[in-house]
Amino acid sequence: WLKRPSDACGAPTAARVTWPVSYTTEDTPRQPCRRWGSRRSAGLPGGPGGEEASVAAHLAVEGGPAPGRKPRRRVLTVGQHLVEAQLAEALRTHGIRTVLDCRSPQAATQGSGALARKAVSRSCGLLGVEYQHVGQEAGACPEQGLGSLRAPLAFARLPVALLCIEADPRNGARRVLGDALAAEGWEVLHLGARGIEVVPQDGLFEHPGNAAGWPPGQDAIPGLQRAAWPHFDEERFHDGKRYHLQLPWGTELVWVPDWLGRSEADKLQREIEESVHFHQPVLRFERGLQTVEAQQPRRSAWVSDRFNQPERLAMARAAGRVFEPSVIPAQRLEGWSRDLMGRAERSACAAFNALLVHSYDHGRHSMGLHSDTDAGLGDAAVIASFSLGATRTFVVKSQAPWERRRIEFHLPMRHGSFLVMGPGFQGRWLHGVPKEPEVAGRRLNGTLRFYDLPEDAALCACGASRRSQEGTAA
Repeated sequence: WLKRPSDACGAPTAARVTWPVSYTTEDTPRQPCRRWGSRRSAGLPGGPGGEEASVAAHLAVEGGPAPGRKPRRRVLTVGQHLVEAQLAEALRTHGIRTVLDCRSPQAATQGSGALARKAVSRSCGLLGVEYQHVGQEAGACPEQGLGSLRAPLAFARLPVALLCIEADPRNGARRVLGDALAAEGWEVLHLGARGIEVVPQDGLFEHPGNAAGWPPGQDAIPGLQRAAWPHFDEERFHDGKRYHLQLPWGTELVWVPDWLGRSEADKLQREIEESVHFHQPVLRFERGLQTVEAQQPRRSAWVSDRFNQPERLAMARAAGRVFEPSVIPAQRLEGWSRDLMGRAERSACAAFNALLVHSYDHGRHSMGLHSDTDAGLGDAAVIASFSLGATRTFVVKSQAPWERRRIEFHLPMRHGSFLVMGPGFQGRWLHGVPKEPEVAGRRLNGTLRFYDLPEDAALCACGASRRSQEGTAA
């Protein structure tokens, strides 16, 4: 028998019905049953009118918009990097009435920090918010877009929050689901890494970054030829020509196999080997409830006058990241590195202020698929890369399907080659360097970027200033 809570004077307070069952008391009206029928469980509309009619009828029961007005369908995506208190505050602030957990069953069970499935369900119960785990399909395969989320969204109390794995809304399931929902008329908002700022779907990539002069033309790269997807294949990357690849989602990649001549590439390789001090930092990350430490197999080095790794670590902590990036103090720019950066800027038609160098000593050294989304890069960053030494394969793979399949292609990064990933590329594509045991020689890879770090961006999660953190981070 259910009774409404009473205030301090014993008078019953206003009831807010959140249980998924029908019941009546002498002073509480009957509520509709929220149990799912066979058609809803199968992802089919529960009655005539489809999703719009179902949502409108559901909102009418819940006290939504007046008849004749189209309901405002709003969804907020949230990453699991938040602590439980941050999640609860976000749900309360944005008036969330339903949380759909889009994480895979394994991720939802383990969670990150305090956001395991039981903890989220408990927080939602205390706030009177409905909680449902829908990640059996949605979290395990976000490439399918809405997929199995259609039915839960059609009958959920609005506004809805989607709990995903990613901290960055520009990547993974948050990006894929956001695109799909926006295309169907939903108002999509994303909670930022700190759990404070909210970014609309159409504002994810509004930061200009360093792409003011993009794209490069014949003046910047003589002999550059255009090739549009899908009218090119990997054989073109072996013909020695320079290509400006126009890829799906309006993204672009520039490939220059002969950016440096043989003698120039040899000289630059000697300069880097003699001048750059490489590091093999220890990486720390959480796996379940344990903190795992592992030494980075590759040797790396930063070269910059404006960007330093201790600042990056402080910013990562401020963003609530579980993974702590390797801490490598940056070396100052010298004559060779200034000349290199200037030449890359002229070729890419973009500004750079930081050089990250990786040493792949043999074919067993590799880099997993990833996107470059460091804080300070900007949402439309242009990132350039050059290769010296042994030839290694550069893999490019789409984050989501294009025409029902994921795109993947490979470029041979030869001695003196150069490529540029254009604005928006990091939000749509992954790139990496796979293991190639048959390769015995050493390869040096340099990545040129532009970091714009505001003065107050490197605050740690506790609110301490960046200066107080530098001693610990270094």
